[in-house]
Amino acid sequence: MQWAPGSALTFRGMGILMVKTMVAKSGRTVTQYEDGSISIGQKRGYLSREAAFDAAEFFEMLRDEERGWWRSPADPHMVCVEGPAGRDGRRTVKVVDEDTFVADHLNDRVLDITRPTAMQRAARDFLLAHPVPKPWHEAEPGQFWRVEHMGLVETCRVDDVNERYRFRGVDGGGTHVDMPVTHPSITGAVQLVVSEPSSQAGLASIRGAL
Repeated sequence: MQWAPGSALTFRGMGILMVKTMVAKSGRTVTQYEDGSISIGQKRGYLSREAAFDAAEFFEMLRDEERGWWRSPADPHMVCVEGPAGRDGRRTVKVVDEDTFVADHLNDRVLDITRPTAMQRAARDFLLAHPVPKPWHEAEPGQFWRVEHMGLVETCRVDDVNERYRFRGVDGGGTHVDMPVTHPSITGAVQLVVSEPSSQAGLASIRGAL
């Protein structure tokens, strides 16, 4: 499900009825009722000039949702949609610039570009916001995993950093892995189980598993 930048969707069932709400960028709540009417903030039946912008944002969100579009928070005029996998199996993203009507198909190599264009940045943000679920996405802090990344295989510990789980290499000098467990550039990972992962013996056994 997609929504416009700065917005959040909530669906609340009321028997066979459904109420849809969105928090607009202004901070006001836009609500659509079962009869099709909408309210903005505490008002119904009248739209001020400011509230009209909220309504426009709401209907843009509905249109994007129906079409399966995702808007870049950094560049709202950049619209993204998942494309078919390439011949090499890589994920692809179609990006359309609504200001210029220029479109492009980009693959997940955009994740490795250090100075992306606006289109490349939109594709990268889309991929990061829509990771394909993998077993290692469920990794828990304190676990050790063998992680494949950029052609390398490294032993990593899962750390909780500001309530976000990260793989961190424990092989010593030269380690390359320090990233979220959901990072799409990770091509594979296998959990390693030892009896005493906190001990030197346990850590040695994990390294030896490679």
